[in-house]
Amino acid sequence: MLSQNRVAAVSRILNVALRNGASAEAICDRLQKAISGTYTPHSGWTDREFDIAFLIKALGGPRLLYVLQKAEGYPSLSTLRLRKQVPEMLVSSGIPKMSDFNANFTAFLGEKGRRPPTDRRLGQVAMIDGVALEQVVRLDLESNNMMGLCREHSGYLKKTVDTVDDIQAVAKALRDLKSHRGKDGTVLALAPVTDTQDYYPVPLVLSPSCKTETGMQLMAWIKLFIEAYWTHPAGEARHGIITTLSTDGKSSFRKLRFALGLTELLDPSSRLGLILYPLPGLNLWTGERGLLTTSDPKHIVKRFATMIRSTKGIQIGDTTIGSGDACNTLTSTNKMTLSQATDLLDPADKQNVPKAVTLLQKLGEYAQEKVLQLPGHNHHTERVLFLANVLLHFLNPFTDVKMSLSEQLRSLSAYAHLITALYQRHHTAFLTSALIADSQAIVKNIIFTITRLQTIDVDAVYYILLEGTDRLEGVFSHVRTQDHARNFDVLQLAQKLSIRAEINAIFQ
Repeated sequence: MLSQNRVAAVSRILNVALRNGASAEAICDRLQKAISGTYTPHSGWTDREFDIAFLIKALGGPRLLYVLQKAEGYPSLSTLRLRKQVPEMLVSSGIPKMSDFNANFTAFLGEKGRRPPTDRRLGQVAMIDGVALEQVVRLDLESNNMMGLCREHSGYLKKTVDTVDDIQAVAKALRDLKSHRGKDGTVLALAPVTDTQDYYPVPLVLSPSCKTETGMQLMAWIKLFIEAYWTHPAGEARHGIITTLSTDGKSSFRKLRFALGLTELLDPSSRLGLILYPLPGLNLWTGERGLLTTSDPKHIVKRFATMIRSTKGIQIGDTTIGSGDACNTLTSTNKMTLSQATDLLDPADKQNVPKAVTLLQKLGEYAQEKVLQLPGHNHHTERVLFLANVLLHFLNPFTDVKMSLSEQLRSLSAYAHLITALYQRHHTAFLTSALIADSQAIVKNIIFTITRLQTIDVDAVYYILLEGTDRLEGVFSHVRTQDHARNFDVLQLAQKLSIRAEINAIFQ
C-alpha cells in the first residue's frame, strides 16, 4: 500500500513517531491504523508542504485544498492560515511616506520575504505602473482608516474613523469634488536587473490616484522611496542598489524620468566613463548615484504603429507619407488583400501589440523583397519602406531570438543614430518629441547596463527583453486571474499583490 501511495502523509507519520521516540512496534501500529483510516497525524508538516498547500489554495482554491487534505494528508485551510502567514502590503492612504516604505521593505524584502540575489552588484530596477481600481472608499479594520481616496487631494482629510462625523466629512468632500475616489492604483515594484529564473518583481508601494499628479509631485515621493531603500537593512544592503527607474509612456512619468535621471554628468575617469565617453553622441547624464531611467519598449512599438496609421502623415525627405501610402505598399503584391491591410491599419486598435508588431514586420518583409523594382511604385512607397527599416532597427532586437546581444546593440545604435538625423532635419513632422525621448532612453539604458555589467561580471547573462515595465504588467495579469471578480478596490488589490508576491517567493 505504501508503494502504491495509498497511505496519506506517511512521511509525517514517521517524522512524528521518530521525533517522539516511538518504538518499531508503535510505528508499525500507527502505519496500520493509517492504512485502515483510523489515524491521521495533526502535526509534522514541513515548510515545503505548507508552501505546496498555499499554492494549492491560492491557485486552485479552498475546495481543491480540501480534496488533497483528505486524499494526500495536506494541512487543512484553518491550519494553513494559522501556520502560513502571508505578509500584508501596507496601502498608502495619502502621499506615500517613509513609514509605508519601511513596513513593506520589512515584509517583502526581509528575512521572511524575497531571498537576496546571488550577486547584489547586478542591481535592481524600480518599475512604476498603474492598474484600474473599483472607485469605492472602504474602511480598513486593521488601521481604522478609510482607504480608496486619491492621494492628490485627500491630504487635508481625517481618514481615521472615530465618529460618524468623520465619515460624513469625507462624504461631503467627495460631493463637493474637493477630493476624489482613486481610479488608478499606482504600484511601484522592484525586480533584479537580470536573472535567468528569479526575475519577477516585488510590489512595495500601492497608492490610489485620480491621475492628476504631475511629474514633479511624483518625483517627491519616489525620490523618498529610493532614499528609504538606501538606508533600510532589507533594502540596498540586502538586495543591491537601484540602478534603473522604469515607467511607461505617460507624460507625468516622462517628466519624472527627466527630473530624476538627468541631474549629474558621468565621471569620465570612472570605469563606466572610460568606456562610454569615446562613444560619439551618447547622452552621458545620469541621476544621483548613477541612476538611469527608461521606458517600455512595448509602448514604443504601439506608438510606431499608431504613427503609421495616422492620416496626419510623416515627413521623410521631401515627401509626406500617410496611412494610404502604407496601405498601397502592403497591397502591392498578392500576399495581402485590401481587407487584411485595412485591418492592420485600423487606427482604433491602438493597444494591440501583436498587430503593431505584424504591421512593422510585414512592411519590413516588403523592403527585403525589393518590391520597389516592381512596376507602378513611386517615391511614396520608397519612403514607407525606408521608415519601416528604420523602425525595425528598434523592434527586431526585442523579437528576433536569433540575434546575439552584440547584434541587438548594433541594431539599437543604428536606430538611435537614424532617428536623431531625421529628427534634426524634420523635427516633430517626423516623430513626436515624446516618442524620440522615450525610445532614446531605452537605447541609452541598455548601453549603460551592458557596460556596467561588463565591469562587474563579464559572464553575467543579460536579456534586453527584461527592459521596461512588462514584468509588472505580468503581475497585474496574475492579480486579475486570482478570482472571478470583474475588478478590485485598493484593499483587494493589496491582498492580491501580497498573495502573488508569496506565490512568486515559493516558486523561487
